[in-house]
Amino acid sequence: MTSKTDATQRGTGLIEALHVTGPAAEHAGKLMLFGRFVGSWCLEWTGPDTGGQPATMTGELHFGWVLGGRAVQDIWIVPGRGEPGEGQPPLAFHGSTIRFYDSAIDAWRSTWIEPVNGRVRRFIGRADGSDIVLLSDEDDPQLRWRFTDITPDSFTWRAESSRDAGASWNFDEQMLATRDNPARARTLPKPQCLRNAREQGLAAGQDCLGRTTQIWLIGAPGPAPSRSSLRARIRRFNMRRDCR
Repeated sequence: MTSKTDATQRGTGLIEALHVTGPAAEHAGKLMLFGRFVGSWCLEWTGPDTGGQPATMTGELHFGWVLGGRAVQDIWIVPGRGEPGEGQPPLAFHGSTIRFYDSAIDAWRSTWIEPVNGRVRRFIGRADGSDIVLLSDEDDPQLRWRFTDITPDSFTWRAESSRDAGASWNFDEQMLATRDNPARARTLPKPQCLRNAREQGLAAGQDCLGRTTQIWLIGAPGPAPSRSSLRARIRRFNMRRDCR
C-alpha cells in the first residue's frame, strides 16, 4: 500500500524533474516565442453553448518551462477551479499542451491533451508577423489556433475550424488572457483572480462602458466584495482599451 507521504514525495519528485526556471541555452531565442507566456493568466472565454447561443465562462491558464527547458507546457482550465460548471463536458475543458521548438522544420511541435472531452490534437506552430499560428491538419476538421494582440500582460487566443481542407474557416471560440500578477491591478474580475487578489489584500473589477474600462482597487484584505460594493468603496480611474 502506498502511504500519503510516499505519494506526496513522488509527486514532488515529478515536479522537480519536470519543471525548470528557464529555457535551455540551445535555441533559447527561438524558445521565447512561447516562453514569453510563462506565468499565470486569467481567462475570459467566449463561444457558442450547446444550443448555439453565445456563452461566456472564466478560467485560468498557467505556462511553465519543462523537460530541461527544451519545451513549454501549459494548462488551460475553463471554468476555473472551484467555479460553477468546472469539469462538466462538453463546454468545460481542463487540458495541457506540451510544445517544443524543432530546428529541423524551424517550427514548434505542439500536442494538446484534454481528458474531459477526450481530445488529442497535434499542431505545427509558427510566428505569423506579430501573431502565432498553430495548424492541425491531420484530422477532420482541421483546426487553426491563433495567439494575437500579444502584449507582456495580455493576449487573445482564437480558434477556427475548417471542413473543406482549409479553403474556408469558421469561428469556434475565443479567450482573452490577462496576466495574473498580484503586483498590478486586475483588469478582469474573475473568481480565480479575485481569490488570488484577496490573498494579496487586493481586489479589482472592470466594467466596459462604451470603450472605457473602469478599474477599481481596494487595499483592505478580506472576502472579495461584490461589484456593487466595489463601485461604492473604491477610487476610480480610466484606462482606454477595447472592450471585448
